[in-house]
Amino acid sequence: MSKGIYVINTDKLSNLKEKLEELRKYSLRNKLKSITIVLVTKENESKWVPEVRDLILNNLVLGIRVYALSPNDESKLLRLISEEASKGYIIKEYIGFDRPCNLVRRLEELGFKER
Repeated sequence: MSKGIYVINTDKLSNLKEKLEELRKYSLRNKLKSITIVLVTKENESKWVPEVRDLILNNLVLGIRVYALSPNDESKLLRLISEEASKGYIIKEYIGFDRPCNLVRRLEELGFKER
């Protein structure tokens, strides 16, 4: 069994709940033992509580960790992602980012791929 980490730009996604459900199904199908979700958002993180809570409540199999951080604090964001990514994640993906941005370049340096 393996682990997956997903970095999601919630400001670029129209339906976070749908994307979280897709990740949940993908994780179960691939027998991931845990997933970490890093939500990158300029909005108040409490906006995402219902969607994330539903994902956790509907998913009793996996260990799930969720972080919500502002893209304005890029050093804190990259530090958290680097620490998490160093814990042996097999699947490292990012979702909803513009290709030429600095954060995407740094994620790709850490072995992340676009989903």
